[in-house]
Amino acid sequence: MLTVTLAGLRVRWRRLLLSAAAVALGVAFAAGTLINTATVHAAYYSQFAAQAKNVDAAVEPASGARLPLSDLGAVRAVAGVAAAEGRMAGSLPIV
Repeated sequence: MLTVTLAGLRVRWRRLLLSAAAVALGVAFAAGTLINTATVHAAYYSQFAAQAKNVDAAVEPASGARLPLSDLGAVRAVAGVAAAEGRMAGSLPIV
């Protein structure tokens, strides 16, 4: 059986070469897709994680309300607070 297989490979070497190329291309496309998906996933999550970088605690108002600037001073006055900063966030439509 081994002799017949080797004889068939010797006669049809182009078919073997093209089959190997097809397998290599398929593996390359699958690996590229997985790498691209992982990169997009990491970029998406790091974008949201950057907002909370170096933040130990956050004081947020009730939905739809705003905190007055005087509350920032009250937060800075709490014992154990090294630094406090105010941030304003909202969504803006693109016209």
